[in-house]
Amino acid sequence: MVFQIPPETERCYYCGELATSVDHVIPRVMIDRIKATEDRWIKKVLYDKHKIKVVQSCHECNCVLGSKYFETLEKRKNYIKQRLRQRYKKILNIPNWEDWELAEMGPIMQIHINQGLKKKDRITARLGWIRRLKMAQIVKCEECEEEYEQKRKWQRFCSPRCRWIYFDKTNPRMRVHENK
Repeated sequence: MVFQIPPETERCYYCGELATSVDHVIPRVMIDRIKATEDRWIKKVLYDKHKIKVVQSCHECNCVLGSKYFETLEKRKNYIKQRLRQRYKKILNIPNWEDWELAEMGPIMQIHINQGLKKKDRITARLGWIRRLKMAQIVKCEECEEEYEQKRKWQRFCSPRCRWIYFDKTNPRMRVHENK
C-alpha cells in the first residue's frame, strides 16, 4: 500500500512551486535493488520507516534529489534548500535597487535589473517555503502503539477503530462498539 500526501494545492512539497511531478521518498532505483535481493528484513525496515512513499514535487526539486536516499523528509528538504542556495547564488546576491537608482539607468538596463529582482524574490520565496513548512510529527498510537503521522496536535489514535477500542476499555458501562 502506498501512502500519499494529499495534493490539496498541487504544490511542491519541498519548495511550494507548482507540482509537475511525483517524488518517490524511497527512490525507485533503490526499491528495484531491494526487490532483487529479496531480503525481507531490509524490506520491512525500509517500508516500516517510511509511511509516506510519494510526495508531490516540482521538476527541479525532483531532479535535484535524483536517486539520493535520505532517512527523513526533513533531511530531504534541507538538502534541496542547500542545493537551491548553491544553484542560485548569483541571483540571491543581486543588490536591491532604489527607485531613484533605477531611474538613472536606461530602459533596457531597467528591464534586466527588474527581471533579476523578480527572480531573486521568487527564489527567496521558495527558500522561505522550505523553512516555513512544518513537518508532520510521527507519534505512537495510545491503543496499538503503531507509529502514525499526527495531523492535529490533540490526535491520540492512529484510526477511529483504535479510538473506539480505547473508549470501550476505559468506559465498560458505555460500551458503544463491539470488538471484532
